Amino acid sequence: MSAQLQPRRLAEFLILFVLVPAALWGFRLAGRTIPVVPILCLLGLAALLHLGRTAPGHLRGSLVRPWSSNETRRISLQVSLGAVFILAYVLAFHPDRFLDMPLQRTSAWVLFLVVYPLLSVLPQELIFRAFFFHRYAGLLRTEVSRVLVSALVFGLAHAFYGTWTAVGLSTLGGLFFSWTFARTGSLPLVVLEHAVYGVLERALERYAQGAVADMLADSVDAIKHTLPTAQRRHVLNDLIQIANADGIFLDSEEDLLNDLTLAWDVDAFADEPDGEG
Repeated sequence: MSAQLQPRRLAEFLILFVLVPAALWGFRLAGRTIPVVPILCLLGLAALLHLGRTAPGHLRGSLVRPWSSNETRRISLQVSLGAVFILAYVLAFHPDRFLDMPLQRTSAWVLFLVVYPLLSVLPQELIFRAFFFHRYAGLLRTEVSRVLVSALVFGLAHAFYGTWTAVGLSTLGGLFFSWTFARTGSLPLVVLEHAVYGVLERALERYAQGAVADMLADSVDAIKHTLPTAQRRHVLNDLIQIANADGIFLDSEEDLLNDLTLAWDVDAFADEPDGEG
């Protein structure tokens, strides 16, 4: 890379991998909804098109390059250790959510198994491995520096979840994925590795949901102790009408309403005398 091009490439790197994640984090703090999957898909498509136009050989190589059985064994060992770590974390801090999604929301779980690798993992690996390693090879001249910086910005990209746990564990995962890509140059292998970790994480319960779930539980509990029974019933009935407005009752909506019915100790459309909750 020429000396004239380096400052522009560095500025591009800072905008894409530092300022954009920081802006998303700011939107999250401001209470804005972040369309994560559409953003990922657009950025992943942009990375794919860029590689196809500027480095078709690099892109083809990353898609078809074989890997050795030693890499498969190494990744299997890492995944096994990661599963033990995630299991220990969930059982220690969120035992009530252990295997919640596969057992309680089976249809959503099956959909997740199909959609997650295609619409989440593949775009991430196109951006943070295939695009990153090629685009910034001139800035990060050693393999070690590319692995470390890729892992760090991958963790930073998860800051919008609002917990340092999400950033820390994503950085650790990014280190594994970047190491695999640096060793093998195989995009399918790193997508597979990332997807397996993600499925395990979601099966045992996503760590990044911890703070959000706790805040929601506190809010539900506050409503129960603040509003009388009649008002809680009215709120629940209003939510039922909203959920059914399009004529379709989703499993997730039904689960949420059932949870609120139990948590608020009310029955929707009940005719019992009103009392204080």
